[in-house]
Formats: sequence, C-alpha cells, structure tokens
Amino acid sequence: MKRPLTLLIAAGLVISPWSLSVNAQIVRPANRPTSRQQATSPRLATPQSTASPGLIYSPSGERAPSFSQMSGATAPGQIELPAHVQMDYQFSRAFPRGATPDQMTKWGDIPNNPQFVGFHKMTLRELSRSSGQDIAGVPLNEIDLIQGMTVEEVTQLYQGLEDKPLDQAPKILQIAAGIANDPKGTLKQSKGAALTFGQKALIAELAKKPALKGISLERLSKGDWGNILTPGEQGEVAKILTKVNGKIPLEKLFPMTQGVIVGDWESVRKQAQAEATRQGSKVLVKELMKNEKFRKMPLGSLTLEELDLEETLPGLIDQPIATIPKIADKYLSDIPGMSDVPVDQLPFDLKFTPSKDDVIARMDIAYAGPTETPITRVISGGTKNQKFKPEPCLQQRCSHFELDNVDGGGPPSKVSGKAWVAGKDQPTPGGKGFLALVNNGKEPAGIVPWTTAAHVKISLENIKEGGNGEPASAQLWAHFQFCKKVPLLGLQCTPHFIPFPTPFKLKEKSLMLIATSGGLPAYLQNARNQQNFCTPAVANALQANASQDSASDTAAVSSPSPDQHIAPATSNQADQNLRQYLKRIAAGESTGGTDWRQHPDTGAYGVYQFTPESRATMLQRTGIDPWSKDRATADKAAVFWIQMIGGEQGVDLLGTIQKGDFAKADRILSPKQFTSLPGGPEQSKIWNNPQSLQVYGPNGSAPDGVPTGATGFGPCASTSGFIGPEGDGIATGRLKNPTPGAVITSGYGPRVPPAPGASSFHAAVDLALPLGAPILAADGGVVEYSGVKGGYGNYILINHGNGLATWYAHNNANNVQVGQKVTAGQQIGTVGSTGISTGPHLDFGVVEGYKAGNLYSGQAVNPRKHVRF
Repeated sequence: MKRPLTLLIAAGLVISPWSLSVNAQIVRPANRPTSRQQATSPRLATPQSTASPGLIYSPSGERAPSFSQMSGATAPGQIELPAHVQMDYQFSRAFPRGATPDQMTKWGDIPNNPQFVGFHKMTLRELSRSSGQDIAGVPLNEIDLIQGMTVEEVTQLYQGLEDKPLDQAPKILQIAAGIANDPKGTLKQSKGAALTFGQKALIAELAKKPALKGISLERLSKGDWGNILTPGEQGEVAKILTKVNGKIPLEKLFPMTQGVIVGDWESVRKQAQAEATRQGSKVLVKELMKNEKFRKMPLGSLTLEELDLEETLPGLIDQPIATIPKIADKYLSDIPGMSDVPVDQLPFDLKFTPSKDDVIARMDIAYAGPTETPITRVISGGTKNQKFKPEPCLQQRCSHFELDNVDGGGPPSKVSGKAWVAGKDQPTPGGKGFLALVNNGKEPAGIVPWTTAAHVKISLENIKEGGNGEPASAQLWAHFQFCKKVPLLGLQCTPHFIPFPTPFKLKEKSLMLIATSGGLPAYLQNARNQQNFCTPAVANALQANASQDSASDTAAVSSPSPDQHIAPATSNQADQNLRQYLKRIAAGESTGGTDWRQHPDTGAYGVYQFTPESRATMLQRTGIDPWSKDRATADKAAVFWIQMIGGEQGVDLLGTIQKGDFAKADRILSPKQFTSLPGGPEQSKIWNNPQSLQVYGPNGSAPDGVPTGATGFGPCASTSGFIGPEGDGIATGRLKNPTPGAVITSGYGPRVPPAPGASSFHAAVDLALPLGAPILAADGGVVEYSGVKGGYGNYILINHGNGLATWYAHNNANNVQVGQKVTAGQQIGTVGSTGISTGPHLDFGVVEGYKAGNLYSGQAVNPRKHVRF
C-alpha cells in the first residue's frame, strides 16, 4: 500500500513538503516540537540557486503588516443578529469608519480548525514578546482586556477558587473586596455620581444595543459610527469620559438592573468590604460571590495604575488566551499585543495531503513590466461568497506568471497560457455574509488549491522577469481568513485578509499545485486528465516496478536468497484484510454502508460517519471529501484517517490491519474516530453477536456493498522540495543519528515483510518519526544519489569519502541534489512514506567499502555498528 504525497502548508509558514518556521527559520517536524527541540534544530542558510524544479528557499526579508497597519473600513458598519439567533459568543458588533480588522473581528471568530490550533494555545506572554513588548511589567490600567474583566471572571480563571478563603485568593480579588491595600485608596468610579440624569440615560440606552457590547466609551468617542451613534450623542460621550474610566466596556460601566443604572461600583465594593470585615479575611470567596453586583464588578472600576499583572493575577500571563473567560466576546484589539504583532509572527498552521489526481502546472513566462489589459485568461481570482472565481485583471499594472503543462510540451491543457496575476496588483472580492465587511470585502488575487474550506489562499508577489542568466521568479504568499457558522444564517467569512510572506520563491520551470482533486473548480474539471504530475499510469508503473527494484536493490547489498522475497499471495491477503476492516468499520458506523444519514447529535455523515470537524480536517489536508457518496472517495478518506491516527499513536496502524490484527486496530481506533468498533464508547450492537466478529474478522467474508477502492491509490514518489545550502563536505569518520528522538521500529536482519513487495531481510534500520520531520546527514560528504529509487521511494545516498556511505529512504522530500557537499548534521530531507512503506519513517542504511561513483559497491552492515541510537 502506498500513501499520498504529503504537502504541508503552514504560516508563519508555507511548507512544501517540509515544515519550517518563517520567523525563526528553524526546520522542524510537522508536529510541533518542544521548546528544547526547537532550540537544537539545525538552521538553514540561504541556499544556492538551483535548476531543480520546485520551491526555492529564498526569504525576501519582507514582513507582514500588523492588524493595526491594515486598511481601515471605508464606511461605518454594524452587525446585529436577530434576537432568536443564538451564538456561543457575542457575534453582533459595530465599528466606525477607518476601523482596522482587529477592531472589527473578535476572538470568537477564530475557527477551531487545524490551522488555527496554535492560536488557541497562544499565551499573553508569547503574544507580547512577538510584538516586541513584555506584558509582565505593564500596569493593569493599560491593558484593556483586564479593564473589562469582572470579579466573577477572575474566579473562573482559578479552579476551586470559590471554596478558598479570601486571604488565599489572587491579590486583585482581595483589593476588590477591600482587604488588601488599594494604592490610591479610592475607586475610579467615585465620580460617577456627578453624571447627569441624561448622561446616565444615554449610557443605559447605548448599553442595550447588542452591537455595542464590549465597546468602551473611549472608542465610541472617536470616529464616525454612522447611524448607531449621532454626533450629539458622541459629544455627550466625550463629556462623560472626563468623569469615568472610559476603558471599561459600555455595558459594564455601572451596575444595571433591567437596563437601568442602579448606583455605582463604589457602593458595591463597600458592601463586599463590609461583608469581608464582618466575617474576617478567612471568609470563603463563594460567600462574597452571593452578591450579584459584586460578581459583575469590572476590574477597571479599581485603581490599577500601580498594580502589576503577574503579582495581582498570578499565572494569567502564561495561560492560553483561549481559556480566559468570555475571551470569545473580545475584539482582537482588546488583547494586549494582538494589534501590533506582524501577522506572520502569529501561529497559523495548515496541512494537506494531495493525491495523484491533483492538478500541477509549470511556471512558464513572467511579465513584470507594463502589460496590455485586460488580462482575461486567468487562473487567479477571488472567493466572494466562498466560491472561487477567476477574475480578469483590469488594473493598470497586472504583473503575472503564465502557466504551462508540467513537461512544458505536448498539446495545450486547461492551464496552458493561463495567467496567475500578482496578488497586490489586483484586489478581488472575498468573504461571505456579515464578516465580508472586514477589509472592505477585498482580498489579493490568488488561487485556493485545496478549496475554500481550507480558509487559505496562495498568491504570487514581487514577480520578476529575470535576465542575465537569472530565471524569472515570484515570491509565494499565503492569506488566511476567519469563518464562523451562524445558526439560520449559515457560514460567515472574512475575506482572505491576513497576509503571510513565505520564505519561498517559485521560479521559471517550477512546478506548483493548482488544485486538489477533491476541489477542482469547474474550469479545471477535465484538467486532471491532461495535467497530472502524478498520473495513474505513472503510479501503476511505479507500483509494478517497486517490488522488482526493491528486490534488486536489496540483493545488491545483502544478497538474500530469492525465496526471501514476498509471494504475490501475501499482497492479496493484505489487500483483503484492509477491505475486510473497512467493512468492519462501516458495519457499525452506517449499517454496512447503507445508512448515510446525518447523526442528530454530532452531525456525522457518510459511510464512515465523519463529523463536520473531521470532514473539515480531511478537506484541508487532502482535498478528499469523506461525505462523498462516491464509495472509493469515502474509502480513501477512511484509510487516510487510519494512517493519521496511527502516526499520532506511533503505530503502523495500516500495517497492523493488513497483517490481520483487527483487535489491536480496534483498541486504537475505537476511542479516536470509529467509536462503534468493538470496545468503543458507542460500540455497535452488532458486536454483541460473536458470529459478527468472525464474519467481519480477517478470515471472515463480510457482505459486499461497502467501498472497495482503498487500494491502488497513493503517491508517485517525488523529490520536489527546497534545495538546502552547500555544506563543507568534511567527514569526521563518526556517524551520528540522522533522526534524533526517533523510535526504531524495525532492526537490521531477517524479518516478516511489512508490506507487499518488501524484502524479508532488512539491510537497514527503520526510524519512526512524524511525517515531515527533518532528516540530518549522519556525517559530512558528497551526495551521489538523490531521486526516486523503486521501492525505496525518495532516496538519498551520501559518500563520506572514507569507505563509508549512508542511505536515507522513503523520504517525503529530498533537500539535496547529486554532487552537492553536505555538512554533518545538515538537513538533507524530510521523513515520509514513499515507495513500499507502511507509515512515516526513515530507512537508514550504512555501507562499508563503498567506492565513489559505484552505487552498488560495498557491503551493507548493521547501522548500530557505527551509530548510537
């Protein structure tokens, strides 16, 4: 069984098919490592120019803007949901003319999709450091997020706080209750009594408007708010600001009952202080919380100038921002540092895995100077209403790259001659629903290779025509959007307004993914038959040759006898076992593939009952729709999911199933996705009958009717990837572990063949790591082979010049080329599963007696003889 070629795209990153941090320029595995791992990862220097097709690592040095530096709204606006539409956060909002995106979008708008996982793990300390500040020393009165936080929200920050005595509570709570020193000895709201009746009535009236929830008087006093705030009201707001703390959100400015101001926070605080004095400092926090007004009192009603965040709210600074109570209601501008940090410093992340039916194009001719417009034969465009549409360029300047067939010849295809226009040269429509108001509904021209469901768009920038021996080139940028599903109103999306300059260039003759097979736009529906980079014919040819090549390669270095190679019957058995297991899953999930209906509670749908969240992950990573009624497509999705879970658990799960160990597969899969399997939390009643376990077991004969297209799809091995820098080529004579932290899953010597076509004598060691993890040169030397090598998939061989050579196989990408010198410890590729492989790993071999230029010279020896793993 072969797997699809994996391409990762990430931002602060764009990765293809490796994972690399733009900000720190540190190579790292696809799964985020620990801080210690990051600190010891090898760094990349700027690589040499190369004629190899693909992306070129060449940072432009250009930084992305911060949210506050982006274009402001051209008109005031407000979003107010109907009263009967309920959301899990305050979706309604308002903004003035000139509002930047951080003043229009809320934390709750950030989806829970895989590419935004980093957002939800980010802390205030990390964010402030990214913006060049240290929030630890900032007084609380300068932090809008703290100004609007209530006493009740403080108690929700700390587990079990309500059951503790007040003298053990955070200092800010002690100050609020009057048992700790208040530096100024007074409340900011003490002047509230000076407000006129009309001013109080205005505040109460404005506070009733859902669109103004979370907005402070200070913000309301500036700019043109349109119909939501008249000039007269705004003038009165400016007067009120002289008497109150204008940073407190409008609805929290005073205690209110049924929309009417009742007293002020000074009197509320005195009530709490009296109770604390009466019961003593050992009074339990929950006793004070019985006072509803005290619970709702904002911290901004206290004097905060001399209070330190770490001292008064310990631990908050290192807590994930997403866990702060009511954070979803906050505008991004309320979160300290969020407005000022360049957006390419934020932790966006996106992964997807294209398959053999994806459309790949070749970068042909660049036009960077004045061009005749309009340019109508375009492949780039916008995503208005979340539907991608090519948009002709009508601007005075339309820099663009023309595309061609992958091989640069043959009859014209659907992409031949199409123009990919520079994003900055052509604003296009984007966004859907209310959130389309962000960035004035505009986004740069570009393409969405993995459908609009992935919420990321790719553009070309800084297009150069080349000359004087230099090829034409363009910088690759990624652009992200926020989308949120609103009950009754459907999906609401911003345009792709968050730009990321990646460290990669496309150059003339580079190959680039244009569309995944799961999301081909209408004008490319037939393109996959003309333009496949990895066609079925090529895939089948590789599959047919893999066993022969693998056998001959192994024979050359270890000389096993012919009967050591796997028999064809084993391949049939592995295929049968996989089909049987898919039927086993479908039996419980969808009554054998006959009940596709949506689950009323989870929304799961299809043969394998993927939830909407799992479906979104699948679409983003592969372009494969697990809800498809095409059985083969649904089957592909299930197999991918099995592989993904196996990778997360460090288990060759696909190989386990192919070997017929269904019980082990059940134990791993049933808690994760397919919960109806035996032992799962929603175990199907079908398994109460022991006979069912036999029918759907490895030796059973389950009924047909379930997808049967699981096998026969997979990658053409591809060496596409950035070419790393020239090294020193110096061999130390001491080999080091090429994948530190990896687990040895198969040692040197005789073994049971792990996959059809694999040898029963293993002349190397298998080192398991996540897909995309870096592979390091075991020692310095010269690359003598870098390419596809039969069953080894992507393969590298390095001659260390002292009779030793090392090979590295099944790579996801090779980052070196033949003749290149490498330094010990330099990244040469990334961990993959190309060729005959059952999961992401490195096949690492050592040859003694190697002679330069003779790939089959020498003898393969146990790598443990030279390397301490």
